[in-house]
Amino acid sequence: MLQRFLCLLFILLVAKGLPAQENVLLIKGKVASIESKSPLSYVSIGILHTFISTYSNELGEFELHVPSRYINDSTYVLFSALGYDVAKFYLKDKEKNQMISVFLRSHENELNEVPVIGLTARSVMAKAIDQLSTNVYQKPFIQECFFRQYHQENGKFVRLIEAFVDVYHPTFLQTNSNILKERFRVRALRRSNVYEQNSDVHGDHLSDLLLENIVLYSLGGPLNKKNLNYFTCHFMPEGDSQYYVIAFESKPGTNQKRLKGSIQIDKEHFAIVKIECDRYPVAKSKDVNWRFINGHLLIEFGKVSGKYVVQKLKMFYNHDVINKRRGTYQWTVEENFELYTIANHFENVDSLHEATPFSDMSNLYDSKYSSNAFDKLQKQFNVNIPFPEGLRKDMELNSISLEEQFKKQGE
Repeated sequence: MLQRFLCLLFILLVAKGLPAQENVLLIKGKVASIESKSPLSYVSIGILHTFISTYSNELGEFELHVPSRYINDSTYVLFSALGYDVAKFYLKDKEKNQMISVFLRSHENELNEVPVIGLTARSVMAKAIDQLSTNVYQKPFIQECFFRQYHQENGKFVRLIEAFVDVYHPTFLQTNSNILKERFRVRALRRSNVYEQNSDVHGDHLSDLLLENIVLYSLGGPLNKKNLNYFTCHFMPEGDSQYYVIAFESKPGTNQKRLKGSIQIDKEHFAIVKIECDRYPVAKSKDVNWRFINGHLLIEFGKVSGKYVVQKLKMFYNHDVINKRRGTYQWTVEENFELYTIANHFENVDSLHEATPFSDMSNLYDSKYSSNAFDKLQKQFNVNIPFPEGLRKDMELNSISLEEQFKKQGE
């Protein structure tokens, strides 16, 4: 009897610390061309301003899991694809267990590449790649950065890590591989309590984030001239007198990565200043306990001492957690990673690099929070990057403030 009571008490205590789970609406259907009635693959499908998104497969089929908190009379699913008008489907119009069908109307003008002063979008991309060795800072240097990562499960925040890190960049060299070149050290960090349903096992996300820089690590991406034939490119109307803005999208069946996005290029020097990119898998594997849905990458460059360096690097990706044995959906996870440059060091780099050990491992899940060190650096650099909306509320479960959670991590 006592054993049963203790077991029940343990379950209640664990459940108290976990976020309540929501009902999730499963939306299934097909997307096709309204003219030809043929299925459309790789259509972006999602709810605006949320993490909830997916894409259609080669048969035009899709599945979308929508937590109940996002469902009301005005909620709609947005369907968009290059060369087609955007379509909306309001969830209030969906009947129970209904398979929905969505038809997109072609918009041929978007597919026509308009030359700009004798240049095409592809030739501008190629020239920007050629100019990387001139525009990007070439010599070794060190950046002081602020790193943040936060995770959500079904739209509820369940983890927060913040850290001050130094990133050592060797001589600039584009590589068509995923072998990390940078090295870094963590100067101070703080972590919240963990409310994830998964076991607390993670990879080294800071090094993973650095590898997402498709300027340096061009494997399978559009910033490698050998890959340009695998992408469609066209000028976007957002361009102005200072910048070209070019949309790119990988052609079906030509690339392991399914990418589409935009790149902003300075017209005078053909310098890349901003990249936004969505990433989708080619096929969904049924053999793993999580299924990648999509990711979004943002890279912003700033000009320092006449050369360009990364100022901001942000990545998020979504995946569904799957019961591997049953093959059934359990919940959706969004993982966010952000790196902001707060200082650059171009002088005495060798001595700075040798003075403190730099590593290819961050140990963000092992190191303890150091209150004095973190607070001192935050004050020194005047770092005040607002939390995403709702993060503090979700993380302060059981009325435990974030500040108290951070301090307890260091005891």
